[in-house]
Amino acid sequence: DQSEDIAKKKALKDKVLQSLRQAAKLYHKFLFSPQGKNAQEYLIRRGVSSKSIATFGIGFSPDFETVKNELLKSFSIDVLKEAGLVDFGANHKAFDAFAGRLMFPLINSYGDVIGFSGRLIEDKPFAKYKNSAQGIVFDKSRVVFAINLLKKLRNEIHGNIPYVVLVEGQLDVVAMHQAGFNNAVACLGTALTQFHAKELKRMSDNIILLLDGDGAGQKATLRSIDILKPCGLNVKVATLPDGMDPDEFLKKHTKEEMQKLLDGAIEGVDFQIQSLAKNFDLTSNQERAKFIKSALVIIKNLETDAEKTIYLDMVRKLTSV
Repeated sequence: DQSEDIAKKKALKDKVLQSLRQAAKLYHKFLFSPQGKNAQEYLIRRGVSSKSIATFGIGFSPDFETVKNELLKSFSIDVLKEAGLVDFGANHKAFDAFAGRLMFPLINSYGDVIGFSGRLIEDKPFAKYKNSAQGIVFDKSRVVFAINLLKKLRNEIHGNIPYVVLVEGQLDVVAMHQAGFNNAVACLGTALTQFHAKELKRMSDNIILLLDGDGAGQKATLRSIDILKPCGLNVKVATLPDGMDPDEFLKKHTKEEMQKLLDGAIEGVDFQIQSLAKNFDLTSNQERAKFIKSALVIIKNLETDAEKTIYLDMVRKLTSV
C-alpha cells in the first residue's frame, strides 16, 4: 500500500536524521577527549579557533567502535547504515565509517545534520576527504557546506546577501569566516551542479568564485561559470596568487587584502575569454581563427545583445580581427 510505504520511508528518514544529529554531538564530544588530542593539535596548527570549532560543530571519530557502540544503544544497525555512519568489513561486522577522521557535519538550510565530511589528519594511503555515502537524506550533488550559516546571515540582514563567496574546501570556509567573511561556502569536491546553483540563488544573486589558483582550480572555475550563469546568477572570479588556497592566503595576508582581492573580481565571461586566449598563440593567424571560433561559442550563450556586443568587442581587441 503506497501510503504505508510513504509513512515507513518518513519514519526511517526521521530516525536517520536523529542518528546523524546524535553522531554529530558524539564526534564533537570526542574531539575534546584524550583520544582527540592529535585532532585538537591539528586544528590549532591550522589556526582554527575554538569559536569556529563550536560554530561548525567540528568533531573527531576516535576509532572504529566507540561512536558506533554509543549509537547502537538508540538506533538499529539498519538506520546507521542508511545514515552512512557505518561500513561493513569482510566478516559483515559493522564499523564506524569515519574512524580516525576530523569530522565536519554537513547541515542543510533547515538546520538538519544530513551527513559528514571526514578529513584525515595524518598522511595515510586513503583519500584525504571522505563524504557520507548517498542515502535517504544525503545527496552530495545538493550539499553546500555552511549553507545553514548563510541562511542565518540572510535572516539577520532581512534580505538577500550582497554576494556569496564560493571556495573549495571546508577549512577554506572556516578560515574565511574567521577573517569576517561569513558569506563563504563550499561544495563537496569540485563538481558544482545546478542543484547547488539553485540553493545559492535563494541566498543571493551574486557569486564570487574564489577557487584555488592551481590548474585544477582554474578548470573547476570555468566549469562552475557554465553551471551558475544559466541559473540567473551573476558570476565573478577572484584569482588567488601563486596557486594558493584561501586558507593559505589569509595566513600570509590581512583581511583587507582579501577584501581587495574580492573587490577586484572580474566578470565570469571575462575570465572565460581570457583563460581561453591563454591556450592560443594570438600572433599566428591559424591560432587566432581557432580562438575566435571558441570564443564565439561562449558569446553565443549570453543572454542579452548588449552583453554579446561587449564581448565581441573584447575578442576584436585581443585579435585585431
